Amino acid sequence: MLILRRVSLVIVAVILVWRMMSFGISEYYLGKASKGDASAIDKALAWNRRHPDALYRQSRTIREKDPTGSSNLLWQSFAENPASSFPLLALADKAKNAGDRDQADALIRIGAELMPADPTVQISAGNY
Repeated sequence: MLILRRVSLVIVAVILVWRMMSFGISEYYLGKASKGDASAIDKALAWNRRHPDALYRQSRTIREKDPTGSSNLLWQSFAENPASSFPLLALADKAKNAGDRDQADALIRIGAELMPADPTVQISAGNY
């Protein structure tokens, strides 16, 4: 019984270490993407396919070629980090451009309420 408990703890520890390592490497590649490395976003997603910032950035890179895929990535990004307004602001912009004013208004309102002190959110909401 004691051996089974130890083995279980080791397995849990290995899984946690792997998750932390994959998230850290994903963050590393996002930092490279911020410095202009276009391929780094794909590498970040390869390490953590659910990383909200990587999903958001990937959606921004494909928004012209694949608008539906871009929207799906924005919703996934928001689902992974519902405290971030940025996917909602991007979705609001898409809704406004598509002529869906009601949805755009709702998304801007929610986005502004989520992060009211962020200057980027304030500027986006004000520009809307």
